[in-house]
Amino acid sequence: MDPSVDPSAIPDVSFTVSLPPSASVSPSTSFSSELTMPPDVGPSHGSDQKPSGFDIVITNEHYEYESDSEWSSVSIDYPQIGGHPDKLIQEMINERLKKQAFMDYFEEDAELTTFEMECGYKLLGRRFLVTKFHLFFYHQQAAHPWSYLKGMTIDLKTGETLNLADIIAIDGRLQQKILNMEFTMVDGVGTMEEMLELSVDSYWSLDEQINSGGFYLTEDSLGLIFEVPHYIGDYWTLEISYEDIGDLFRPWLAGLLY
Repeated sequence: MDPSVDPSAIPDVSFTVSLPPSASVSPSTSFSSELTMPPDVGPSHGSDQKPSGFDIVITNEHYEYESDSEWSSVSIDYPQIGGHPDKLIQEMINERLKKQAFMDYFEEDAELTTFEMECGYKLLGRRFLVTKFHLFFYHQQAAHPWSYLKGMTIDLKTGETLNLADIIAIDGRLQQKILNMEFTMVDGVGTMEEMLELSVDSYWSLDEQINSGGFYLTEDSLGLIFEVPHYIGDYWTLEISYEDIGDLFRPWLAGLLY
């Protein structure tokens, strides 16, 4: 997001959300399958969404690579939106979502690869599309499998992908809250102290972890995604409530998230 642009100066846009009807999918190499949304997927703050003459519809696109190889298992799911009043913004958002889902996939290696990409997604308020891409990857010639979790938050008004610095001030106060254990560990195999030590001291600094862009938003919390060595799970996540970081939020988000 261009920091020179004040998002609050952009005219507000209201969205209503239409979820697709249930549909089943057979294995296919096409990109046009609609799926029933997972249980954790759906509109947030629905009572705040006001009719505006159009609907934002989210469908789940599914891709599989068909092969007889016992080593090949490729399944990729990712969301696409429809009903946006600005078709150029809609196309930009959809291309970005698809690109993220296929970023680490190389079809020339598909015969030797297990590649399972899943994506959870939701609309947050009337403004943001929040996604979490989870990849499990294993190549026949690799020493071990690998997985990651990546968050992507898109401003539906502008079509821009938000960086963490667009949302909160990263000026040392966030780092101190992490070191003070003010976050809640959501996903990890050790204690928070152990995970912090492994993710910060072994390979990366705390600033590097924060600035890598691994974050997501919920209805009431900010989540951060930290990398760790494979033997301890590849990644872990922690969350802190908006109430506890209210002084860090960028002013343009007042009334949108907190």
